[in-house]
Amino acid sequence: LGDLPLTASLYGLSTRVEKLDLFISHNWATPHHLKFLVLVLHFNLKPALIASTVVSLFMAAFTASGYLPSVEVVISGEHRPRGFCCHVFGNFTFLIALFFWHELVRCMHLKTPMLFLDKSCVHQADNELKQKGIEHLAAFLGSSKDILVLYSEKYLHKLWTVYEVASFLMLHPGQPMTVRPLFLPKIVFAAMAVYGLGA
Repeated sequence: LGDLPLTASLYGLSTRVEKLDLFISHNWATPHHLKFLVLVLHFNLKPALIASTVVSLFMAAFTASGYLPSVEVVISGEHRPRGFCCHVFGNFTFLIALFFWHELVRCMHLKTPMLFLDKSCVHQADNELKQKGIEHLAAFLGSSKDILVLYSEKYLHKLWTVYEVASFLMLHPGQPMTVRPLFLPKIVFAAMAVYGLGA
């Protein structure tokens, strides 16, 4: 990642703070897209569910009032009208909110959690700054309220990730950790697909 053109500029996204809300611990060898999906599920799932529920309720109300079309379905041998707009727009809203809610919050300049992500908080192009960042990892962990572990099969086989977990547990005795396995998105999106096919 250090050779990517955007790596050095990502350091400019970081800022000095007294406290961190979350330290994101991950293995650089694991696929980026899986880590992104885990993060959007962690941060955006709740607002996505709320937004899609609100939209679905509005669509259901408009359908019941006759402002939106419905289709005839056979249930127990009887033909009954069924609205499809709440299903279509509800799912669409869920996916949009799930993948872009953080961007909306950023554009509205709303308060967001202060996170530590090594790629942006530790300089990846300047070796001197990079060394200083690595030397102060324990300080970052000590200033973090929580740690989010993006767990994979390789996680406990890497020295840095084991060091991060051990340091957090030592600096925050009794504090629970948040662990999100990288296979979580597969389960969530498979369940959504099954629900969509059955609806």
